[in-house]
Amino acid sequence: MVRLSESDRRLLLKRLDVIDQQGGHWTRQHARVEPPPGVRVVLEMVQSDVLQRYFVVPRDVSSGGVSFLHGSFVHTGTAVGVVFITRSGDMLKVQGRVVRCRHAQASVHEVGVEFETELDLKALATENDPGADPHASLVTLAAELRELAEQRAPAGPLRAKLRQIAESLSRVAA
Repeated sequence: MVRLSESDRRLLLKRLDVIDQQGGHWTRQHARVEPPPGVRVVLEMVQSDVLQRYFVVPRDVSSGGVSFLHGSFVHTGTAVGVVFITRSGDMLKVQGRVVRCRHAQASVHEVGVEFETELDLKALATENDPGADPHASLVTLAAELRELAEQRAPAGPLRAKLRQIAESLSRVAA
């Protein structure tokens, strides 16, 4: 899990964009776009015979792959699953392989995954996003809270996640 404030995340993504514009990027075969607002991305990979899941910070996505920020290095060639969770709670899983991993800052790495089959980007869009299913949001938030707890996160991030859950619960009750 990458622990960055929203402003730090935006600054890092802008810095990576500048580096790419200066020629420090890889050849792209597909047009890249930002994931639709509210789409969450989960990286799945097997480490030491155990399936691990990590929420990652998406940078961009195309029909052929995805780029995201991750809290550790991932070896090129590693087989992974990438699960996209829309705001409405729909999940779309795509298999792929890590084609690049570069250090971004501190323990944060930018990882590029090439999909085995092309992704229909329209499937990530939610028709009526403002009215997204609050129950689906609860599922996502609960998974994030569990990940924080398993990582023995300090009380601050746990409280913040609990506040998000409380807000989502108020939409369920409404």
